[in-house]
Amino acid sequence: MKTLAAYEVPMLIDGERRESVTTFDMVDPYRRTIASRVHEASTDDVDAAVRSARLGQVEVAAMPAHRRAAIIRGVATALAAAKNAFAERLVRDCGKCLKDARGEIDRAVEIYQVSAEEATRIGGETIPLDALPLGEGGRIAFTVRGPVGVVAAVGPFNAPVHVIAHKLGPAFAAGNAVVLKPAPQGSAVGLLIAELFRAAGLPPRALQVVPGRAATGEALVSHPGVDMVNFTGSGRAAEALLRSAGLKRVTLELGGNAAVVIHEDATWEKAVAACVGAAYGITGQSCVSLQRLYVHASLFDRVAARFAELSAALRVGDTLSADTDVGVMVSEEAAVRVKEWIDEAIADGAKALCGARRDGAAVWPTVLIGVKPKMRVVCEEVFGPVVSLLPYEDLDAALDAVNDSPWGLASGIFTRSLDVALLAARRLRTGVLNVNGPSRYRVEHIPYGGLKLSGWGKEGPRYAIQEMTEMKTVIVSPS
Repeated sequence: MKTLAAYEVPMLIDGERRESVTTFDMVDPYRRTIASRVHEASTDDVDAAVRSARLGQVEVAAMPAHRRAAIIRGVATALAAAKNAFAERLVRDCGKCLKDARGEIDRAVEIYQVSAEEATRIGGETIPLDALPLGEGGRIAFTVRGPVGVVAAVGPFNAPVHVIAHKLGPAFAAGNAVVLKPAPQGSAVGLLIAELFRAAGLPPRALQVVPGRAATGEALVSHPGVDMVNFTGSGRAAEALLRSAGLKRVTLELGGNAAVVIHEDATWEKAVAACVGAAYGITGQSCVSLQRLYVHASLFDRVAARFAELSAALRVGDTLSADTDVGVMVSEEAAVRVKEWIDEAIADGAKALCGARRDGAAVWPTVLIGVKPKMRVVCEEVFGPVVSLLPYEDLDAALDAVNDSPWGLASGIFTRSLDVALLAARRLRTGVLNVNGPSRYRVEHIPYGGLKLSGWGKEGPRYAIQEMTEMKTVIVSPS
């Protein structure tokens, strides 16, 4: 097994790397060796970072749009060139397999490229005042958008480079400054991204990095110098965040329990292949990973057999090997929890067609049939490589079952009927519906965000810029 040195992760405050009196280690969940040593930001460190960011925001806002676009485009180019180094860090700190890590870098590059384009497209609209009597007399009105100020960006462990890009790209395109609190597992890549921005010409005080755990995040989101909080993570953490944030603008991207329907008229072989891919990427640790698959009873046996065959063929192994299909979970504790849920379902009557196996932080792709709606593998967010297959005969009942969840981020339906697709579009309460596609499918420039407990606000550079700017109305009267 390849031995790699631990990576030192200091804070980045006021353009300088700073060490902390408190550090903690992140362990490579596959190798079980120290991957990185993180310097934890204290309340005083967070205060210094926010104060510096307020000065940096003035500098970014004063930049012309084409200059901000050039900086973001430069980061895209540099990140693409450093793909292998970033991918290795994701493998070591997060347990991703190399395929997933490389794919994540590619997607982050696209986000920065689109953000650079959108930086030059931030505009407003004119309003015909004479539509009402008080607007007569030659008056005109128009709207303009300006930066919200200092954005506290709090990221997750499961896709830190990708999610950080969805925060930083739009924020800087709009002229904001950012104080970044990565997830502990994303601390190293958060610092490395900040270095790319600095090398591309971003004013040093415009991006601060304050690594840490829950106390660091609470100090950041509650700071009165922060104008907006952009958070990706769990619902439980979001509840604590909202209590601390006070009267700030907040956007949230939270959990999910993604479901897909394979209807009786679907091209089921194609559907199964797509759904297997959507189930096990990032080892199922995605809020849009396929967790519930509703299959028409006429297709159920064939779909279940093929789904299990493809799932069992996936290779679980060395996360640094290009041949590995499924990495490990973020920690052994997470893997233990997922295996407990699998065992609990089997004890209550479910059957595992494949998987149901754990070794350390690795959980093998698991396909369950015979599950019940109240089993935790069905009604709660597994956040692991587990898929439950459920048969149905009535489409309305299947759509109701998809909706029977407190979450509503993404869903999918496979059908050759336009009427069925439109019915699903009307009925399903998810922020994204993929027709003839699985739940885990996203193109980076679309509006993306959940309903219900899956979040508030939209990602996608154009739409995130709207969240990260303030609209002003200007009325001009004749002199």
